[in-house]
Amino acid sequence: MNPSAALPPPFPVHVLTGPLGVGKTTAIAHLLGTKAEEERWAVILNEFTETGIDALTLAAAARGAYDVRLVPGGCLCCASELDFTRTLVQLVHEQRPVRLLVEPSGIGHPAAIAEELLQHEARGHLQLAGIICLLDGLRAQRLWAEWQATLEAEAAGSTPPERSVERDQFEVADVVVLSKADMATPEQRAAFAALAAAAYPAKRWVGEMTQGELPAEALLPRGSASRPTVFLPARPTLHAAAQHDHGGRDEAMALNWPTAGEGEVVRRITRRLGRVGVSWVFPTSWVFAKLPLLRFLEKHPVGAADAGAGDAHGTAAATCTVERAKGVVRTGPYAWWSLQAFAGGVGARESQWRLDSRLEVMFLPSADEARLTEAIAAWEQALQQSLAVASAAPVNLA
Repeated sequence: MNPSAALPPPFPVHVLTGPLGVGKTTAIAHLLGTKAEEERWAVILNEFTETGIDALTLAAAARGAYDVRLVPGGCLCCASELDFTRTLVQLVHEQRPVRLLVEPSGIGHPAAIAEELLQHEARGHLQLAGIICLLDGLRAQRLWAEWQATLEAEAAGSTPPERSVERDQFEVADVVVLSKADMATPEQRAAFAALAAAAYPAKRWVGEMTQGELPAEALLPRGSASRPTVFLPARPTLHAAAQHDHGGRDEAMALNWPTAGEGEVVRRITRRLGRVGVSWVFPTSWVFAKLPLLRFLEKHPVGAADAGAGDAHGTAAATCTVERAKGVVRTGPYAWWSLQAFAGGVGARESQWRLDSRLEVMFLPSADEARLTEAIAAWEQALQQSLAVASAAPVNLA
């Protein structure tokens, strides 16, 4: 008897990669919200910290049966490798979902993930249906500039610029999608088109999406298109030893904010992969004012240096660069909002989460630890001001 004849049919796996804030979680949430209710889909979601804000978004959007597995650590191919392998093996041998979606962190490299999935594919357990890279217009423009600078340096015989993780995410994918296409400028669209045309091997499918709705063509499995799929191998030198920092460091402490009422806030600082993540978790009973938080996010845009807590006019020396900010907060008796800041803007939408309020900010740290402390103090001051505004006007659900 052939042992392989008893194997269940392989289930498709899609990897959605791309920089922070390009819409990966939004795309997966849309897929979970529009799938057939009876189909049990699974998601392996990689986040930098254990706050799990994106996991809450997916759970709230899912329709019917689903399974969301959170793997913290920031990079599935290194800092979270063992957790990813363990989770994948359990899904392959026990859960057997109809479809699996894998979202590496925006700072993670997907090549090693692809290699592990291909090993399972060779055993007949699953099918790596595709690696989808999402790029918004701003990131496409930056990546095209990096691409051109590399070509110019090679032609001149000089040292090319350091490869970005975004470039490796783009190169390893067989499908590339312009996300937030309705917000892209003509110049950004032209940069995306130039990137796609210059890619080698040629991408299996190139397209765009708006409002997180991936076109069906992006999800077609390998072999469904005329172009063959070639996954580039992992680059072992990509993450330097200092970036890998497999163990990382976590610091957690409880804070008492007298003006916030009963209960305490738990602040956790996570350091790994050359970044610092700061997260806060608040009691369910605490109510925030949404508009002051949105204004603060707008004044501290992603990619810009954050200002210190003691600067009332925004003129203090620069501290740490904000790479991503997201949270879910209670703004009234029955009102909860999901907030996020990403490259190019700030967004807010209603949330179904009810257990607590939480916020996560990812910094590119400066050399001066004191400046990181100032940046954290600035965010905590903004949070306390939001609580104070809500307390002064409890009927105002903004």
